[in-house]
Amino acid sequence: MSFSYSQENEQLGRFHLKAILALEAESFL
Repeated sequence: MSFSYSQENEQLGRFHLKAILALEAESFL
C-alpha cells in the first residue's frame, strides 16, 4: 500500500482532524 504523503495531504489531514475534534467537543458540551 503505497501512499504519497504530500504537504497538501498533511494540511487536509490536520483540517479533518480539527473538524472531528471540534464536532466531538460540541457533542460533549
